Amino acid sequence: MPVKEVIAWDLIGELGAFRLPGGHTVYESVLYSCETARSNKVRLARLTSKDGYLHQINRYVDPDQIVEVLE
Repeated sequence: MPVKEVIAWDLIGELGAFRLPGGHTVYESVLYSCETARSNKVRLARLTSKDGYLHQINRYVDPDQIVEVLE
């Protein structure tokens, strides 16, 4: 699977398949985080289901963090 490396800031608002370098978790969206204690961070998010409920899993990274775009 081809991988393209991009800084997180440039991916804000994108949907697709994203992963941190060396990581296993695949995230589905990249969002800007404001209005929280994690202001000025970029949020990688994915949905998962467990026990019949949907859960959102978030990972907050610095805007200059390299993110792999899985194509």
